[in-house]
Amino acid sequence: MTEEERRYLVSYLIKEVQIYPNDGVGTRLLTRFEKKAKEKGAHKLIVEEVYDWNVGFFLKNGYNVAGELSDLPKDHVYYVLDKDL
Repeated sequence: MTEEERRYLVSYLIKEVQIYPNDGVGTRLLTRFEKKAKEKGAHKLIVEEVYDWNVGFFLKNGYNVAGELSDLPKDHVYYVLDKDL
């Protein structure tokens, strides 16, 4: 998978989660993405997020907060989450 294809896939996943909240689409897409990543040899996924409401989604799906930076961007918290596959 090329870098461009990876970026597209991640961008698509994020848009789907935001368009259809609480109906399971995001979880199904994330599960499919994780499966494909594992098939391609990935052992860990890392997510960077600045919106608190999305952090809960990733925590619910087995991700852990690996780090936080306050006020980056201003008045937000920059989160780094990870999950072993």
